[in-house]
Amino acid sequence: MFFIQRIKGVTQYGENEMTLNEIIQNIDAFDSEHTIYIDRDWNSDSEAIVCNEPSDGQAPEGYEYFLEVFLVQEIMKDLGTSSVDRIIAYAQNDA
Repeated sequence: MFFIQRIKGVTQYGENEMTLNEIIQNIDAFDSEHTIYIDRDWNSDSEAIVCNEPSDGQAPEGYEYFLEVFLVQEIMKDLGTSSVDRIIAYAQNDA
């Protein structure tokens, strides 16, 4: 059984509001078709949510696009790391 700690509650965009670090550490628990959105701080302790892309294509209010779940899964597989800082650097420079 897999358990994700500290889910803050249900939002209109999904139930997975956590820190970016928590999302990265538990990335395989999320649907690979979902997208990660992050608050404007862009660090491992930033609040982030995982949800379907909103139908209007805009990021949920108060958040910015980060990466799709499947991309983070691929990065971790390719790099062999779950380093949040490396994944943030990829999102900022290569995505």
